[in-house]
Amino acid sequence: MLNHDQLNQLARKIEQDLIRYNSSERLDKFFEEFSKEKYLGDIEPRLEYTDNASILVIGGSKFNESNIKALAKECGINPKLVECHLDYSKISRIDFGKYENNVNYKCILVGPIPHSVPGKENYESIISKMQNQPEKYPKVIILKDESNVLKITKNNLRKAFMEIK
Repeated sequence: MLNHDQLNQLARKIEQDLIRYNSSERLDKFFEEFSKEKYLGDIEPRLEYTDNASILVIGGSKFNESNIKALAKECGINPKLVECHLDYSKISRIDFGKYENNVNYKCILVGPIPHSVPGKENYESIISKMQNQPEKYPKVIILKDESNVLKITKNNLRKAFMEIK
């Protein structure tokens, strides 16, 4: 299913081609060449999320959930829409498959997580799986520190929340 913007983009592409073929009196050629691949090939499929879709913050962190929600509120995000899983030892039991095609989450902010978690299948990590299947997963924002190491910091959380907003 296409979202509103994708549908408008598709309609514009079809309309432009239809006008071009019609003006050159080659309307039959338009219908011969009309195909799903031609028009949907460069439209990135994305899930259409619910209005109250949550933001998932997942990764081992020194921050507690209330601090993260307070920061979200400072950034103009409803803290009730922020869900946190911050206990590194419990993250390995979360089945990430439950986030696949789940329109109740609009973004996943990922900090340090165990390498092997349920749902990663044949991928190197669950992060690479989610990034390589954007049509199935919410937007993924990787939280790293200045040294490019997975870490949840006040600065990268603020930056991510502002990007989402």
